Amino acid sequence: PLPFQLPLRLRLPRLASLFSWCWSPFASLFCSSPAHSPSLYLSSSPLPSPPPVTALIKSFERPSSLRALIASLRSYYPDLPVVVVEDSRRATKLGTDPNLTHLIMPFDSGLSACRNHALDHIHTPFFILLDDDFVFDQRTRVEDLYYFLKSTGFDLVGGSHERHTQDGRVDPADGYSGLLVRNEDTLSLLNATHPTRFAEPFSSQCSHVDIVLNFFMARTEAVRVLRWDDELKLGEHQDFFLRAQQRGLRIATCPSVVVQHHQDHSNPQYVGYRQREHAFLVRFLRKHHLRRLVLFSG
Repeated sequence: PLPFQLPLRLRLPRLASLFSWCWSPFASLFCSSPAHSPSLYLSSSPLPSPPPVTALIKSFERPSSLRALIASLRSYYPDLPVVVVEDSRRATKLGTDPNLTHLIMPFDSGLSACRNHALDHIHTPFFILLDDDFVFDQRTRVEDLYYFLKSTGFDLVGGSHERHTQDGRVDPADGYSGLLVRNEDTLSLLNATHPTRFAEPFSSQCSHVDIVLNFFMARTEAVRVLRWDDELKLGEHQDFFLRAQQRGLRIATCPSVVVQHHQDHSNPQYVGYRQREHAFLVRFLRKHHLRRLVLFSG
């Protein structure tokens, strides 16, 4: 018998539907909690010029999504440096953009290796991590995350997702954040925050945590020291933040900064590659001598 719990309703194309389940070691773990709509923006100042932030985008077999993300980003931040790293069979044609670097990796190099390669091409003190199926809107305020890090001295701060399904449904914004607590061979993700109080305007909208979504801004040098594990093509999320905790990186979440998440699973080849994630999560558990991963039980 397997020493873990499996979810009763498993729908692989909808990873958000796996939130709040406890299971291991053969599946991914996710949790969602509603983000609060901001009454005020966290910052009234625009980004400095030239921008001290680079957008890091990893893309695989979703050219339409990638182009939509870049178009939406450019509508709000026309001068923001962008590094796209892609390991698709055919590189996406992105046109001419003097502030965009398009890195091509061998097919299926994996999420972690590609992000590390892109990180080596970032020359700003901060970067914002984006998936290729995100879309910016007026709530995706890069400057809010930037001024949070500048004001607090933290290393990394996450925002939240608003999921847009292919059937036209829009789900409330979700923030994947909480604490990581290890007890022998069990790693628990808890719905809790560290007792840290930030100064205004961050005190009511931001919290000190150990893990956030893969929509975050970070200090470039802090992540260069940490990096992603090249061996984990998928299932890298918990490994990255567990090692960040072990290194003492200070992490926060400001869920009022929202990005749209337009999950596109129309390409069956893409879906097939995504379904390998459970095998890489097994590798993560073995790497850290874990047997169980318990999701947001507190």
